[in-house]
Amino acid sequence: MKTTKQNQRGFTIIELSISMTMLSVLLLIILFSIINITSVYNRGLTLKRVNQSGRTIAASLQSDLRSSVPSNLAFRNKEKLAGNDVLTGICTGKNSYLWNVWGEGGANTNFKFYNSSELITMVKINDPGAEYCKEPYKLPEKKNVKVLLDDGLAIREPVERKLGYANKLIEFTFTISTPDDGNEIIYDASGRGSCAGGKEAEFCALNTFIVTSYAKGI
Repeated sequence: MKTTKQNQRGFTIIELSISMTMLSVLLLIILFSIINITSVYNRGLTLKRVNQSGRTIAASLQSDLRSSVPSNLAFRNKEKLAGNDVLTGICTGKNSYLWNVWGEGGANTNFKFYNSSELITMVKINDPGAEYCKEPYKLPEKKNVKVLLDDGLAIREPVERKLGYANKLIEFTFTISTPDDGNEIIYDASGRGSCAGGKEAEFCALNTFIVTSYAKGI
């Protein structure tokens, strides 16, 4: 019996190398796509958190300012940041809003709760006499306040207030951001802040809110 020998041909080293290279490139493309999608998602969540907090604070403050009268309005300027007086409280004659302000490099106004080492972020407290905006400036007890800003967020510069039309028109500007850790906030010549990593800073978000209200006393 005569048998025939069939030629069996496998992959060469060059073909295997090319295949492995193409597979590696494909895996890298998939990996970078996943990382980019995750980064965009995280940035979106962070900005959403900042915006939700800002809207909640603005709505509450605007309501209290609208029901206040100019003679009851008072402001807290006791705490300092980089040697300068900084606005850290608005007292409406009904409720008062108190906060710390963070600046460059994690510096802050060191505004703490009474008998505590915990820094205040932003809180709301029942204060008909506006005592927290008058000397001798009181410190709030944590058990008496409603925390309006937590979850690692911070009040940043600029924090400003303007009064107009016989002190009845109030404009309050405040800025909320994520902490400095890993994504430091930098400031330009005008004092406006931005994320050091720019738009690509994954967990960094910053937004400025302006509350305008007319003190009607109702």
